[in-house]
Amino acid sequence: MRRRHRISKEASSKPLRGCTYVYEISSSGKHQVCKTAFCNIHAISEERVRRFCKLLSEGKSPHDMRGKSIPGNTKSGLVIYAIKQHISSFPVKISHYSSKEYHYLSEKLDVKIMYSLFQEKYPEMSAANYRFYLKVFREHFSLSFGLPQVDTCATCEELDIKLKSPFLNQKAKKVAEAEKCVHLRRAKKFSAKIKEISEIIKADKAGDLGAICIDFMQNLQLPCIPVQEVFYLRQLTISVFCIHNLKDGNATFFVYHEGIATKGPNEVCSFVLEFLNTSLKGVKELYIFSDRRSAQNKNHTFIRMLSALTSLKRFRHIEHYFPIRGHSFLPCDRDFSVLKRKIKKYDRVYTIKEYVEIIVTSSCKRSFTVVIADSISILDFKQWWPKYFKRNVLSQESYGKSVLRDQKTSFKPSQFMNFSYASDNAGLVVARPFIDSLVKHHFRVLNCTLADLVLPKNMVYPAGCIPINQNKIDDLRKLQNYLPHTEDCQSFYNELFLWPTCVTEVTQNQPDD
Repeated sequence: MRRRHRISKEASSKPLRGCTYVYEISSSGKHQVCKTAFCNIHAISEERVRRFCKLLSEGKSPHDMRGKSIPGNTKSGLVIYAIKQHISSFPVKISHYSSKEYHYLSEKLDVKIMYSLFQEKYPEMSAANYRFYLKVFREHFSLSFGLPQVDTCATCEELDIKLKSPFLNQKAKKVAEAEKCVHLRRAKKFSAKIKEISEIIKADKAGDLGAICIDFMQNLQLPCIPVQEVFYLRQLTISVFCIHNLKDGNATFFVYHEGIATKGPNEVCSFVLEFLNTSLKGVKELYIFSDRRSAQNKNHTFIRMLSALTSLKRFRHIEHYFPIRGHSFLPCDRDFSVLKRKIKKYDRVYTIKEYVEIIVTSSCKRSFTVVIADSISILDFKQWWPKYFKRNVLSQESYGKSVLRDQKTSFKPSQFMNFSYASDNAGLVVARPFIDSLVKHHFRVLNCTLADLVLPKNMVYPAGCIPINQNKIDDLRKLQNYLPHTEDCQSFYNELFLWPTCVTEVTQNQPDD
């Protein structure tokens, strides 16, 4: 308890010159003390003493008023409500590929455009500036601005139009909503199956299980130089085929230009077979995930190759899964996005070897391996399988005279989403219309004995190359002045200028579905 210093009556009766006094009230009475000494002893300011004296004279008790004053830049609740209503009025898009629902505003918008529209709609609310509008947007909404969607699902687009149509009744909209719900559940089966198989593969210690994802990347161009003349000239097309190993997350890329091979089933079968023979030697059960491109991996050629691998006891069991069109987001797409971000940092690329160096060094978390493919390694699977396998096959469930003709099920790869192969049933393909579907169709496709069945050995391109269009070679010659005089670059393009040519473009392999 602080000690109170009182001034004696003798001292108080004789005031000091230039000194200010206050009165201290106690039980013994009222005493006059020095104001400066009083403030210093009790460690309080003179302003507080003055305020207390004023409250005592008015007969009031002190109250804490800190934080109760209204700042000058405070916005009313009406302004905040108007901003929230304005932001909520913009339509949002739901994420197409992700398992969770993320909402995106239109890619044509940004916060500045939204604020300008807010000013046009509420001209009387001049107190709401851009910074305050942005603050409300960030604190009360978890929205971002999306990018233009590409390769969306046709079924989803059609059903969304029906749900938004003002001309359909509620019954028709409920039917469309139910169809979309079933469609999305089937679409999510593919990504859920990838996750399920990945966990099983990683937990496998024996090394008998393997899983891969296969896909082609968007074509690259050579030479890649920042010259306007390039936009008006043909360039050399570079193909990149990716095989992603789900067990370790690493990827192998097969890189080649259009004079080496095309992008057909022969290339896919040859690359997959080479990867299985080199990287997955001890694997007995294989799971494959790919998109539904009929000209590459969902065709009779690739199905017959997988059937041959199980019939020849190379694998005990093979499962091949396909997604619903428009929902085919694969782990390969993540690898491609890593490559694209790396390639964007290079404004000049002249040879395939430079692309190989970019691919190898593009990822720091996973290992990227590159194989420069040549024409000799491409085997002729498309001409091989008709000798050993049937093309037109009826399912065992619909075979016989007891089944009506319109109820018979023929083997069409485009109608199924899951194929199973087993070594104990050589030449038998189990097809399902959807992943993990209870409905199954059994097709006996083998048309020879197991002793006669062999994998192909003939090359697709015995000449060791594919002719390139003469006009493209002429355009590449026009870019010769922009090429560096290094040994690798000059030797690559000198060999290309001497490449066999043709009058028309070499078309991609047609689907054999």
